[in-house]
Amino acid sequence: MFFKALDVKMKRKMMQLRRSIVVATSIIESMIYQIKERGMRLSCMIHPCFSHS
Repeated sequence: MFFKALDVKMKRKMMQLRRSIVVATSIIESMIYQIKERGMRLSCMIHPCFSHS
């Protein structure tokens, strides 16, 4: 009985952890995307011959 309650608590903790990891990864991905976009614009300004489609 005690172990079952512990298992439920662990599962809930894992779910919360997984959700926070998903949120963190999406935030990091959007940051990386923004940095890439900025880098592309910078390289366009430095090298006008580069055309990024």
